[in-house]
Amino acid sequence: ATLDPASATPRVDRQPRLIRCWDPTTMQDLGTVPVSSPEDVRGAIGRARAAQRVWAGSSFAQRRLLLRTIQRFIVENTATVARVACRDSGKTQVDAVFGEIAVTCEKLRWTIAHGERWLRPEYRDSGLMNLHKTSRVEWSPVGVVGAIVPWNYPCHNVFNPLIAATFAGNAIVIKASEYAAWSTTYYQRVIDACLEAAGAPAGLVQIVNGFADTGNALVGCGADKIIFVGSVSVGRQVMKACADAPTVTPLVLELGGKDPFIICDDANVGASLHQLACRGVFQNMVRPAPPRVDRLPVV
Repeated sequence: ATLDPASATPRVDRQPRLIRCWDPTTMQDLGTVPVSSPEDVRGAIGRARAAQRVWAGSSFAQRRLLLRTIQRFIVENTATVARVACRDSGKTQVDAVFGEIAVTCEKLRWTIAHGERWLRPEYRDSGLMNLHKTSRVEWSPVGVVGAIVPWNYPCHNVFNPLIAATFAGNAIVIKASEYAAWSTTYYQRVIDACLEAAGAPAGLVQIVNGFADTGNALVGCGADKIIFVGSVSVGRQVMKACADAPTVTPLVLELGGKDPFIICDDANVGASLHQLACRGVFQNMVRPAPPRVDRLPVV
């Protein structure tokens, strides 16, 4: 079934339970995904914490095995992984392969090859006044990482934060955008299968879906560190919530905006340059907001 574009507008529901999903290119209806309530988020963090206690004692060899397992799946199933990202975002296969899969595989490759080196204990100069002492920096897992990610790279935005988090011995709970909820059901199955194949504890990586209440719950329900990728306005709110927590929650912000496009005097201004400028501005345009529904839609 397909949706009338006019129907793709928000419905004001006090407690939405479902997210309607559709392909923004064809307007094909993709069904619904349940909204994760604050109680669901709290439960996910609890399961992640239990899994992290086990994973914190894992060897770097086992962590590399997990990343290699994910890497192998993505490489062997590139067409399917890309197609899922395209259906949720409306991008082309080329954009999905180069903008999502290639960069995800490169981060996996780099972390597998170099991650252990940067997490080893480091000895530091203690200074002349402390010649009788030895100084050393040791890196310890923070615990449960919470990541709030946008819709524009449905695949990469899920796998990107979990790579570093799990390799450093952490668990992670990812709050995906409501615009990309459909694809998360596939990626969660992929992740669960990779965790099992690598002998990692179940619940180490979890994805929750929803609207603002779900994101607020992830920030306020006890995550040990928050990663937020999105707008400046929402980033300010997340930063305030982390600062107001009983124990200040460490936060990493990656905020959007528009960069200047500078054309030098000696540039060959032609159609290709115009296309490049338009691509930079419009490649990830804002999608219409998905409707909030309390029951399965009739389409």
